[in-house]
Amino acid sequence: MENNNLPKSISNTDTVNILARIDKLRKIHALNVANRFNLSLTEVKIMGFIRCNELRHGLSDILECHNMGETSVTRSISRLEERSYIHRRSQQFNQKCVDLTVAGEGNFVASYIMLEQRKYLDEIFNGFTHDERVMMGRMLWKIDRNVRHVLMKNKIKQEYGKMG
Repeated sequence: MENNNLPKSISNTDTVNILARIDKLRKIHALNVANRFNLSLTEVKIMGFIRCNELRHGLSDILECHNMGETSVTRSISRLEERSYIHRRSQQFNQKCVDLTVAGEGNFVASYIMLEQRKYLDEIFNGFTHDERVMMGRMLWKIDRNVRHVLMKNKIKQEYGKMG
């Protein structure tokens, strides 16, 4: 840590730069996994998402959280299936909805992804007290709620624009 003196406030530019550095650190940890197991970054994101979430609504759940195209996600899921890292089961009455679960050797890979995610979070929260971590968790929850709301509004605008 360069300077332990906390600023009274930070600029919008500083906030954007901080968020970009956080994303860069996340990518470094994801690359560690990708390189170790010969996976793409998309495959690492998918494995981590499936391990942490009960996925039963198709690809939209993954697409909502990550900036990836549907074609890329579909191809990556197929590659992960071929390697027996995940198992896909289509729902009988709705082929667009799938159940994805980590399977076989994928459990080891997913555990390693979780380990890297823990390291990443520990690096971000290094020097935080318990109360500061709790407060940051609450703030992240509120940020997530706001972002979801804005993304939903934009999605509705896009769909409405296609209809009109």
